[in-house]
Amino acid sequence: FSFSSDKIKVDWRRINAVNIDLLVRQVDIDALQEHIRDVTYCSLETVRCTWCLTPVDPTLVKLFRLAQLSLEWLHHCQEKLISSLRGMEDKVKSSDTKCKKLQAKSKGQEQKMKKMVSELKARRNIIQKQQSMFAKYMSSSVQCQHCDKKYMNGFFLQEHMLRRHPSQLTHQIGQKNSEIESLKLEISSLRTQMAQTEFQLRKSRTSLFPSDDQEQNQRLQQQEKVELQKGKEDLQKEAMASQAENLKLQQEKLQLVTEKGKLQQGILEVREEAVNLQQENLTLKSKNSK
Repeated sequence: FSFSSDKIKVDWRRINAVNIDLLVRQVDIDALQEHIRDVTYCSLETVRCTWCLTPVDPTLVKLFRLAQLSLEWLHHCQEKLISSLRGMEDKVKSSDTKCKKLQAKSKGQEQKMKKMVSELKARRNIIQKQQSMFAKYMSSSVQCQHCDKKYMNGFFLQEHMLRRHPSQLTHQIGQKNSEIESLKLEISSLRTQMAQTEFQLRKSRTSLFPSDDQEQNQRLQQQEKVELQKGKEDLQKEAMASQAENLKLQQEKLQLVTEKGKLQQGILEVREEAVNLQQENLTLKSKNSK
């Protein structure tokens, strides 16, 4: 800030027309604003009395000059205050618009959070229903021989054995395979014994009834061929059925694992979104309270 050295010409008639008493009674600030420039930047050094042409008293001129400087400083402060007030008004308007936007966003986040909470409740109800359904089936469950866990059917028990007791499962499979092999050997030995007895019977019959025995021998050979072919087909069908069942069990296992992973991932995402929404609401509430 620096004081101005500019001087203006004063309209003394206009100053003379001002009624000071009326201005004081009415507290006419507008009239003061109209004459503040003339009072602040006029000069009394060249003014002389109209009757005797003597200059104004220097002390009075000094006092008037001090009043002018005070007015100039107050005018500068007034301009600064007006400019700062305008800036504050602009800031208030911008903050008001931001506050409205934040309120709208907060409402949207609250609605989204309510929706997520309702979805969580629905999923919780579904999980509870599934657990109650599983509890019904657990009464007729199958218990693991190596631990205290129970499962609804043999498929889940087999999956548990693969995960927790693979050595026992492989041992059981080896035992079953050995039992199957022993049964196959017994069946093959019985078949050979039956073939030998049938051969001896045919031989004895041929000695007694040669013609009839040949025909019967042919029929028996054909029947044996048919039975052997049928046995081979049955074994192939059983092997294919067991392979298909194993593939089906593996596919069901993969589907269950993927569905479980998706469900857990969905629950985690929903929980994270709910936590984020709560944090945003808390920040918005703290900003609004400020």
